[in-house]
Amino acid sequence: MDSREDIQLMGTRNFTRCESALHSEVEALRWAMENMLQHSPYQSFGTDCKELIAMINEPQEWPRFATELEKIETLRICFPDFKITHVPRVRNQLPDFLAKTARSFRRELLFIESECQAWFNANETIPPHVQATNNDANQVLSLGNICLLDGSWTASDRFSGCGWVWMDSREDIQLMGTRNFTRCESALHSEVEALRWAMENMLQHSPCQSFGTDCKELIAMINEPQEWPRFATELEKIETLQICFPDFKITHVPRVRNQLPDFLAKTARSFRRELLFIGCSIPVWLPRPPQA
Repeated sequence: MDSREDIQLMGTRNFTRCESALHSEVEALRWAMENMLQHSPYQSFGTDCKELIAMINEPQEWPRFATELEKIETLRICFPDFKITHVPRVRNQLPDFLAKTARSFRRELLFIESECQAWFNANETIPPHVQATNNDANQVLSLGNICLLDGSWTASDRFSGCGWVWMDSREDIQLMGTRNFTRCESALHSEVEALRWAMENMLQHSPCQSFGTDCKELIAMINEPQEWPRFATELEKIETLQICFPDFKITHVPRVRNQLPDFLAKTARSFRRELLFIGCSIPVWLPRPPQA
C-alpha cells in the first residue's frame, strides 16, 4: 500500500509444505522483500507475527532458522531503511486471505498483479525482461565502471583470500577491498566467495553493477547454476544478491588486467591473522604490489 493506503501491488504463491508455520512466515517475508526490490521503492514491512519480528531483530537466538534468516540478512543489504513492524491481525486480513488461498490451492500457484500491470498487459506492452535481453545483446565489454575481483586458495594455507577493485568510467580506482576467511573447500569456492563479497560491497558503496573476473568457470556457474550442484548453497546466495542488481553483468577479463585484485586476494590469503580492509588505496601496513 502507498502512503494513502491504496493498494498498488499484491502477490500470492504456494510452495512445497515447509517445516512449520513460522518457517512459512519467514518465506513470506523473503518473497515480499524480493518483490519490493523488483517492483517498488518501499522498505517497510508489516506482519501480525511477533515471533517473525523477534527473529529478524535477534537472528542468533533462532538457530533452527539459520539458513532462512541468512537469506533475509542478505536481502536486507538492499534495504538501507529496512523496517518491520507489528500489525494487528484485523489490519492484515487481505495478506492472510491470499496466503490461505495459496495454501489450499490444488496446484502450483504464483500470482502478482497491479492495476498498472493489468493496463500494460491489455495494451500488449513489451515485457521488461524482453527489453533487458535486447539491451544485453547491444552491450560492449568495457573496463570502465566495473568491479574486478579475484579469489585465492591453496591446500596448505590457513586462510582463503579475496580481493576486489572498483574502477569508474574513466578506469580510475575508486575503492578496493581485501579480506581472508577460513580456508574453503577449493579454489573455485574462493572465487564464488570473492564475487559474493564484491557484490555486497558494491551495493553499499557504489552504483556499479558490472563485475569482471579472470575465472571462466565462475562465469559458467553464474550463467548455468543448475550445472554446478556442488556449489548450490553458495550460488543461491549469489542469485539472491542478483535481485538487487537489475543490470547485473559478469564478464571475462584477461589475467593481465586483473593483477591488482589478484594481488589483494593472495595478500589476504597469506596474511597471518584475520584481515578485512576496504579503502581507496593500499594501506601502508600491507605489502606493495609488484608493479608499484
